Amino acid sequence: MLEKRIAFNIYFMKLSDFFEKHVRVFTCNDLIIIGKVIDYYPAIGTESGEDEIDIFPNGVNHIILLKESDIEFIEELLSE
Repeated sequence: MLEKRIAFNIYFMKLSDFFEKHVRVFTCNDLIIIGKVIDYYPAIGTESGEDEIDIFPNGVNHIILLKESDIEFIEELLSE
């Protein structure tokens, strides 16, 4: 299966724009996470005071919570 990629710098997009989308995330500590964004939390409701997302990574039975400051770059992956 071929994948089309649409890349977004986090500074030009809101994390809420990636809700329920399949993404590739590059984090500040050099991790690359590929999976589906299953939840979005606006800054007002979080302990950190930042927007946050939950990602369900492909092939892993765990949910990863990422704060906006953890993300260097995020891109949406579109399947053809």
